[in-house]
Amino acid sequence: YLHMQTEFPFRLSPIHLFIVISIIAFLSAAASQRTKKLQIAPLFARSLATSIYTVTAIAVVLLLLESWNSWHIFRATKLPDEYAADLQKVIFPTASLERYDDALAIASMQRARATGNPTYYAYFADWAERKIVTTPRPEIYEALIESKIALNRQASAKHFFEEMSYLFPSTKTRFKQHRLEP
Repeated sequence: YLHMQTEFPFRLSPIHLFIVISIIAFLSAAASQRTKKLQIAPLFARSLATSIYTVTAIAVVLLLLESWNSWHIFRATKLPDEYAADLQKVIFPTASLERYDDALAIASMQRARATGNPTYYAYFADWAERKIVTTPRPEIYEALIESKIALNRQASAKHFFEEMSYLFPSTKTRFKQHRLEP
């Protein structure tokens, strides 16, 4: 039981393992008569403690910031009507930058459907064209085709419809009425 309590946290966090090894080394050096001559300088010990504290404090602040961002992105994507403004509360989205971009694009498409504003359709179309290169999904293709139709870009919509039909042949689409089917 004690083995699991000590081993598992060290696998998750090498900095904790380093700190425990340092403490054991300091204690064993202080307890030993032979190593009295090899004491670590107080300046080095203080600087080591200060640097460990500083790195840990920065890591904690960044983790809290990322939790804040993840919470607001989650709320904005799962409940867009109630929490659409939460995307403006995201601060410095470094680790979740892709999720943030996805959430902005989804919110843009939702606003485009609600208002019919071509600027929102154009933003989503630009995002979707970049996204399908790395992450092709039928839902993204369908929304991209919808935005191209709303922007009166029939040729581009037909191109993406044919691409979607090739990549996802079993996907049923709602674009037959726009005469996009080959």
